[in-house]
Amino acid sequence: MMGFDPARVVLGECEVPREILLAMSSGEWAFPVGQSSIASLADVFTDVPTSGARLYSLLGMVQENSYWWSESEEQAELYGASVPAAPGYEAVLPAQSMLVGDLGHDMPIALHYALPTERPRVMYLPAGAPGWIEVAADVAEFLRVLRR
Repeated sequence: MMGFDPARVVLGECEVPREILLAMSSGEWAFPVGQSSIASLADVFTDVPTSGARLYSLLGMVQENSYWWSESEEQAELYGASVPAAPGYEAVLPAQSMLVGDLGHDMPIALHYALPTERPRVMYLPAGAPGWIEVAADVAEFLRVLRR
């Protein structure tokens, strides 16, 4: 169990949603385990999670986002920061997002802060896809999906 007060945490210019902090504090910030859970995650993300799939701790978020926010423009484009060439996919700029987990190598999950709202969307970059997809309208919806 983590020993922090889930009051307010800001990483870079993005505030970590309170729902994530509370889920971390209660031990619920993790992918569910088991075959049925893997199938449910594959339905949500369009990819089967690898054995390395994880939702980041606060320290993990700090580490992963230090790289993410310092990506070169060319590298960021490889990770879906440019306008996608296919319908149904979106661009996610590092400066407007925060990585919160991954389903495996080069399969990041991010909070997208681009819209003028306090509630960032949860986005996912499928393996080999031309851009990101929305997996939840906000963190509360994402946590409901994880808990079913």
